[in-house]
Amino acid sequence: MLARLAWLEIRNHYRFFLIFAFNLALGLMGLVTVEGFRGGMQDTFQSRSLTLLGADLEISGRRELNQDALSEVERQLNSYIGPVETKRGIGVYNMMAYSDQTRLVHVRVFEHGFPFYGEYSFQDRFKSDRGEYTLRDDAVWIYPELRTQMGIELGEYIEIGEAKFEVVGIIDEDPQQGFAGMSLAPRVFISHSALERANLIQLGSVVWYSYHFKFLNDSRQLSTQQLSSIEQKLNEPALSVVTPERSGEQMGRVFDYLSDFLGLVSLVALFLASVGLVYLYRSFLSIQRRCMAIYLSLGLKGDQVYKLYFWQLSLLALMGSALGLIMGTALLSIISHFVFEWLNLDLEVTLGFSWSLILKILAVGIIGVWLISIPLLRPIKDVRPLSLIQDSLQESAMARVNISYLSLWVPWLVFYLFLSINVANSWIVGGVFYLVFISVPIFMFPVCLFVLKRIRLITSTMSFCNRMAVLYASRFRVATTTAFLSLLLASLLLNIIPMIQKGLVEELLGPENTERPALFLFDIQEEQVDEIEQFVSQQGQRLIDLSPMVRGRLQKVNNEIYDRRQGERASTREEEQEIRFRNRGLNLTFRESLNPSEEIVRGELFEGRYDWSSDEIAEVSLEQRYAQRMGLELGDIIEVDVLGLPVEARVTSLRRVRWTSFLPNFFILFQPGLIDDAPKTYLAALAQMNDDQRDQFQLSLFRDFPTISVIDTARLVQRVMELMEHMAKALYFMSFLSFMVGGLVLYSICTHQMESKRKDIVLLKSQGLDYKRLKQIFRREFFFIGLVAAFLGGIFGIFISFIIGHFFFDGVWSLSLMTPLAVLIVISLLCLGIAQLAMHKVLRVPAKSLLEETSDH
Repeated sequence: MLARLAWLEIRNHYRFFLIFAFNLALGLMGLVTVEGFRGGMQDTFQSRSLTLLGADLEISGRRELNQDALSEVERQLNSYIGPVETKRGIGVYNMMAYSDQTRLVHVRVFEHGFPFYGEYSFQDRFKSDRGEYTLRDDAVWIYPELRTQMGIELGEYIEIGEAKFEVVGIIDEDPQQGFAGMSLAPRVFISHSALERANLIQLGSVVWYSYHFKFLNDSRQLSTQQLSSIEQKLNEPALSVVTPERSGEQMGRVFDYLSDFLGLVSLVALFLASVGLVYLYRSFLSIQRRCMAIYLSLGLKGDQVYKLYFWQLSLLALMGSALGLIMGTALLSIISHFVFEWLNLDLEVTLGFSWSLILKILAVGIIGVWLISIPLLRPIKDVRPLSLIQDSLQESAMARVNISYLSLWVPWLVFYLFLSINVANSWIVGGVFYLVFISVPIFMFPVCLFVLKRIRLITSTMSFCNRMAVLYASRFRVATTTAFLSLLLASLLLNIIPMIQKGLVEELLGPENTERPALFLFDIQEEQVDEIEQFVSQQGQRLIDLSPMVRGRLQKVNNEIYDRRQGERASTREEEQEIRFRNRGLNLTFRESLNPSEEIVRGELFEGRYDWSSDEIAEVSLEQRYAQRMGLELGDIIEVDVLGLPVEARVTSLRRVRWTSFLPNFFILFQPGLIDDAPKTYLAALAQMNDDQRDQFQLSLFRDFPTISVIDTARLVQRVMELMEHMAKALYFMSFLSFMVGGLVLYSICTHQMESKRKDIVLLKSQGLDYKRLKQIFRREFFFIGLVAAFLGGIFGIFISFIIGHFFFDGVWSLSLMTPLAVLIVISLLCLGIAQLAMHKVLRVPAKSLLEETSDH
């Protein structure tokens, strides 16, 4: 019976409940879109994981497996899953020259028969089946962007290292390259014999080695314990053991981070929708006070009336959640298309309904509404039939706000905290987001009520229209505060994203008086140092910060074996980062002083060279964030393996490094004199030059030093900025959704307020106020609300973006007054437009008709 009564109530007030359901659906729509995008990408990468990896197992890293280690791995695999087939791959960055142009490329060695899964396809040539194609030692395949950017065609010759190659294929699809937008350089493919002919690998060159294994017994797979056993046998942090599943996860990492932040932005829309639902249903219950009293007079108990409205909210939650699923799925196909286009991703992804997504959204929508209903419906149990003759239930049971009532909101606050951490996949990011978007309304709610209660004291000096607008705002304090908080949070979000983006862009571009390198050189051999310095001087250029680089691995900390946590599964983004850092190899350097992009933040930098004859231990400086991730502190003694030689040093200082300077920087800086004799290569940067100088210098450098690689920092910065801009567009899209929800909440409040003011409008019209002046009063009321909310949103946005930049982006932040000003104008105009829509119907009705309507009520 109660469910039937609840449905009848919905039918009798269908307009109100449609707004309620649509509000909830709009709040959930962003979450549906993000979760569907995340799930679709994960499913796609996992389904393509074999193709992306090209094998059943890969062991890769910057160290080559010796024959004994390789034989041991093959022996283990044979005992676990049966016979295997093995292919060896090599990758190295080097310069390529064509005509009068040069370009950094990623040289990959093609081995006949690989990949085991998937196949290459080519433009203007042939679509080959796997195994049918080979590469001569004087032939090369290139990526299509080299044809587009440099005009290279089939049959033409390019130079790589010390050899020339004929372009015999332009790759249309590389099965192992799923995400081209983040690659440092386009790929080219050559044979093993061509690699030796071009002399690309020299002592100290940065080379990636990979060993690919195909399980000939297709029905067998490695267990987690077997994978861990292989990793332990290798005992080599510079090597990683990758399965197709892990490969899919790695490919999706960029999208994981993007979807995490999109999810957080979508939670703002859900939060704003929740604020609107609270206000809407609270107003509805106020109107229903007489119906409740009638139910009680007819014999229903207070608990039964409570259950009646609880069933009603449950039905509305189900309807709104289902509508949100439909709207979100439609939006999903749109946003995924643009994201793929922006990120230069060529994937066919099936994004749509899944049972897990349906259940999750229904759970969020229904449980969220249930938790909101606890404080909203609790006063119903105190309603008495006497309420039939009372003017307002809100002035009785439903108006009492005390500690006991406020505590009823705790379950919803805890639920929202859990949701924030779950969506962000991070305790830190999710927790900070929660604190920001919960603490702001919690702080501002009592402040706003206090101000509205006192503001009437200063209205005596205002004009009539302004005074009436302020008095109406202060009279309906709860409605005004709800609208104000909704607009404040929307304004806050719209201010934060552009400010953080502007700070990151300025950090990449650098201050106007900062010298940014034009080119970054690496793979400089030790015997080439004097020659390259002389060459640069002859070219009329200047070499900046020539730095040695030594490869090593962290072995011990304070005489204890360093825990690398190999094979662990991460549950948060912080754990993912920590595991990756613990298992990565190290690039080390040594020098007596800091470069301009470094500064000591704790401790003191070593002085002078290390004296081997002394009993003192050598000193080392660590980059502060690296030390934090690795769990290292000042005073710790670390042992680093440098090509089999253990080297000990004490951590005496922590440095802040401005990585966007594009100078040679390192996590670990040793005191000079300790590892100077270790095999090494050199890195360097070149001072600023114009485009023509840069192109001519790279061409001359390639002719004299074909094995030295160059990164064009201007091109790299442009690519990173484009990627940031595209990702920001996705965040703006979600921010706009939150803005729409805030607008809907404001419209609902405006409409309800105009209905509540019918009696006042009758009185004002009877005293001679015309339509024009009435319109001015109510427009100014909502304009003032929007203006103050947008202004404070800008202030909070500046403050919070500064905190985020300081703690999460190492101090990167930039003040932009244009953003708050633009948001202020947009929100103020939005309020005017919404107020016009909401009041038009009521104000146009003649006073006689309004009087008849109010007397009926």
